[in-house]
Amino acid sequence: MKIIATFLILIIYLLHFSQCMTDPAQKSIISPILTEIYLANPSIDPCNYAQFLVCEPSDPNNSTSYLIITGIRFIYPSEPYLLTDNITALPNLTYIVLNSEIDVGISFFENMYKLTMLNKLTIGNCNITFPNVNYKLPENLIAVNIDYFVGPLDRFWLDSFLKTFIIEKVSNDFSLPSNLNVNEYLTEVQFPITYFSSVPSNLSQVFPNLENLKLNVFNDMDINNYKNISIPITTTFKKLKNFEFRSNNYKNYQPIILSHFFNYTPQLTSLRILFNGFSIDPSVGVLDFSKVEPEGLSIYQFKANSVFLSCTSSPCFKNLPKKTVFESQEISFSFDMIEFKNIGSFTSFFNTYEQRLPNIDNSTYLTSITILHSIVVGDLPESYCRLQMKLLLNQLNGTVPSCVQCIGGQSAGFLLPNPFANFTASTPPYCPNFHVNEDYNQLFPTDGTGSLNITGTDLGWDAPPLELVVPNTKFSMLIPKGTGTNKQVAVTFLNLQTHIFNYSYIPPTIKSYGFAEVEPVFDLAKGTSGLLEVVLTLNGTGFDFLDFNNVTINGYQLSFSYATGGGQYDNMISIFLSSLPTSLSDGNNFTVSAYIGGQVSNEITFYYFKSINVTQENFVLNKTGGSIDINGSFGTDNKTLVSIDINGKTCSISSMTNTQISINYPSNPVGENYVLTLNVGGHIVKVPVSYQNPNPDSSSTSSTSNSSNSSDSSDSSDSSDSSTSSTTTTTTTTTTTTTTSSTTTTSSTGEDVSNSSTLSISFNLLVLLVLIQQLLF
Repeated sequence: MKIIATFLILIIYLLHFSQCMTDPAQKSIISPILTEIYLANPSIDPCNYAQFLVCEPSDPNNSTSYLIITGIRFIYPSEPYLLTDNITALPNLTYIVLNSEIDVGISFFENMYKLTMLNKLTIGNCNITFPNVNYKLPENLIAVNIDYFVGPLDRFWLDSFLKTFIIEKVSNDFSLPSNLNVNEYLTEVQFPITYFSSVPSNLSQVFPNLENLKLNVFNDMDINNYKNISIPITTTFKKLKNFEFRSNNYKNYQPIILSHFFNYTPQLTSLRILFNGFSIDPSVGVLDFSKVEPEGLSIYQFKANSVFLSCTSSPCFKNLPKKTVFESQEISFSFDMIEFKNIGSFTSFFNTYEQRLPNIDNSTYLTSITILHSIVVGDLPESYCRLQMKLLLNQLNGTVPSCVQCIGGQSAGFLLPNPFANFTASTPPYCPNFHVNEDYNQLFPTDGTGSLNITGTDLGWDAPPLELVVPNTKFSMLIPKGTGTNKQVAVTFLNLQTHIFNYSYIPPTIKSYGFAEVEPVFDLAKGTSGLLEVVLTLNGTGFDFLDFNNVTINGYQLSFSYATGGGQYDNMISIFLSSLPTSLSDGNNFTVSAYIGGQVSNEITFYYFKSINVTQENFVLNKTGGSIDINGSFGTDNKTLVSIDINGKTCSISSMTNTQISINYPSNPVGENYVLTLNVGGHIVKVPVSYQNPNPDSSSTSSTSNSSNSSDSSDSSDSSDSSTSSTTTTTTTTTTTTTTSSTTTTSSTGEDVSNSSTLSISFNLLVLLVLIQQLLF
């Protein structure tokens, strides 16, 4: 019994100490509020109400520390509640969310500056008459969202560090402060526009870093003394990317005119117009997007007939950026109102304007078109065969082109139902023009980066396992990693015809060799010394990425590692030097070949130089060409074993010793994406190179500049050599790539925390031992 009791006490004890309690000072503040708003039980720890509070340990490193309140979500109270300044005594709050039934008292704003960690505030209802006092928002507060704001907006909201300020709805007496101060912090703003209040024409100047702008318009024409609202925009929004215009009371709408707005939004990427209200300046008559620079502008309109009704000429949307994405819903307009030249994707739902499909003959960038539930009649043109399309549920009553006939009615779900004259759901495939070009590439790299590209006529919209590139014209498939010859892939087109495509992998080609240091393979029996081991690497193409590579060196057959690299880089395979059955000595040649996937590589002779290095870390060269000295250790002075190039352009070697190579290098444009490749008997060293304009103040050549770094220079005090030596860095770069094991760094959490935690644990264990002793004895 004593043992059972002991375990029960232990469990109760551990459970007690595993439950963190709310900080007493914060509990005394929040518990009465929870009781008043939600009738919460005051005896229950407030942090247990996770639906209302977010709590975190005050010290994450101490499991017995108190919980502090970092977030408040007060929504759906039992009855309306007035929140005053009491929660401003919770210093750890990072966000507050209050719905419309939680009113906020003015004392809350008077003391909100105390919440120094607050960064997000959401208020459902802000109905306060602020006195003429300069309130201050916390500096860390970056986002405020107010659902309903009553009265004029006070200046302190905008004279702050906010990045996001959103007001959804306002009372009729809402207005912005006059003569707004410049705010460089705001990047997202949503303002209401009413009959009584608008936005200033210099909005782009007072908010110069604005990226997202939403105008929520309450535009009821029934108000007395109705007049149109015109907002003249005369300065550029330099960073504005997203603009949304939303109208309310849209059935009886009041037009809002933003004069020349798109002339001043050069970085616009998204335009949303929702409901009637947005209207075009009659003196302009069209929406001209010629000043918008980014490609792929997204335009979305919903029930916004006012845009097209206010157009005075066609096209209404003109000079659109390349690859514009245009979408409209429940708007009746002629397709001729859209300039299709630069459209990339076009969508129209529920368009009741009777017309034929748009002419896309000059639409270079158009790749997809969707028109649904619209009064579209006539033929489906041949030009539509190159598009991804959804044109069902319209009134197309003409003929379909051969590309559609070829797939048959059962595969034409993107077109049917439509009352076509020559095509129904039961129409069988008919393919008089179907053709597959046989001149496709049949040889691919082994690294999985090659693509099988199939072209032809009336190929359809789907042909697994191929991926669609251009409908009916081009499909593609990424060839997986592999080796060997006489591979096949079977493709079934939508017309149910199957075609076999043959391909092979490129044969292995060995280009060069090198050395690297790697961690040894762990031996369960022997363990590991922890020392890095040297491997011999072979570089080339056509190596096996899925299995070991068979290589012959001086007649010995060896098993090299799986290949790495690929893509724009050579493949690389390796073997531990300790695994080589024959010794390789400096200066001697050795022959190498490979047998991979049933294909034999070239047989190449290398000269063995284990230690090749270049002293310079990089080279700075003149774009017009010139000469330089390369310093280092090369293992030979035989020029016939050495070749050098810069990005494939050959450099001529004028002289060479074991420690210095003098070369003439070619011209290249100014830039930094260059690599000097040194090949000594097949052993490769690569050094970064940059090209720059010649220095007009110096008569010294690059040769003088770089040779001054050599340790053998006879006169290092020469001022000319000294001044030019800065063009290179004398840090030794070797061909050996050193791979070091990761090191775990442990940072101290502070002595006070550690000692406090240790004392707490010791005390708890002592209490536990006393309890156990009393039960046992």
